[in-house]
Amino acid sequence: MASTKIKCVPRFAAPTSDIPTGAQAYERMLIEAISPDVDVQPALCDPRKPRWLRFKKLRFLWQNKTGLPQGDLLITDSTQFFCGLNIDRFARRILLVHHVDSRDTPNRFLQDRIHAHTLRHLCRFDRVVVVADFWRTLFSEHMPAERISVIHSGYDVEASNRCAAKDRDAVRKELELPLDKIVVFAGQACFNKGFTSVLERLPKDRFHVFTTGRKDFEAGQDHRELSEENYLKLLSVADVAAFLPRFNEGWTRAAHEALLCRVPVVGFDRGGLGDLLRGAGQIVCEGEDAFLACVEEALSRREELAQVGRAFAESFTVDRFTEEWRSLTRGVCGLA
Repeated sequence: MASTKIKCVPRFAAPTSDIPTGAQAYERMLIEAISPDVDVQPALCDPRKPRWLRFKKLRFLWQNKTGLPQGDLLITDSTQFFCGLNIDRFARRILLVHHVDSRDTPNRFLQDRIHAHTLRHLCRFDRVVVVADFWRTLFSEHMPAERISVIHSGYDVEASNRCAAKDRDAVRKELELPLDKIVVFAGQACFNKGFTSVLERLPKDRFHVFTTGRKDFEAGQDHRELSEENYLKLLSVADVAAFLPRFNEGWTRAAHEALLCRVPVVGFDRGGLGDLLRGAGQIVCEGEDAFLACVEEALSRREELAQVGRAFAESFTVDRFTEEWRSLTRGVCGLA
């Protein structure tokens, strides 16, 4: 397959912090997965550039729809497709979709246009790849289900073992976490991720909530910018993780990482997060009013939930991800 030319048009492959978002981590692994087999040529939208330069490149794509040369296979996402990629110049085409829900996003008008455009044109792609069964069910209303593949993200399973705290109290002291409160991990400090609801619903005299990674909203929470090693160490001393997103999540990488660190998870049944919670035997919260009771249940069943959650989460390896993507690209190109 070495002679096959694949154009891969990622938006997120270069992390903007030491803790990548789910999309950043996924697309970075995608390029690494297929690079040994094919002539991969990342194209046009370099995520390492400042944001305004990336928008200039998107405008260029919109104005020049033949900006990409011909090739055997194009792997792209819905935003790049919306901005005018001439997908017909490629013999085979794969669309990667993380999620299609714009609720509570800063640029909702644009996102709604992108999502509508994506659903209208799904059948122009040989294969659509989604990150959870929830999205396959949704998209099967718009194209044949056999042309939709679910490829979950991969995780460095052993990293959570290497970084796990041996002495929880000592690590909490080291990381300046209170010893007399229940420590709750609430994921990224982004408004549409719902961390403010976690803060509002948990009594401050009993609970200490922290967030990590990307931040677009300040609510007085304990926010940490950490290396990956310290991030996993911090996760391992949390008592529970909670996710109350305001939109349908693609999968929720932070929740999966919490499970790998043997931390029970409570969350809403929204998008791929619901698939993750049910698959891992965790607690699905029916609404904000029930949230505190769900957290109390998770704490009372902490060891049980941690064990079943870890057993589920550790099957999502990087090797599995790599093999699934290589098998898909070979099959689409007729080389399987």
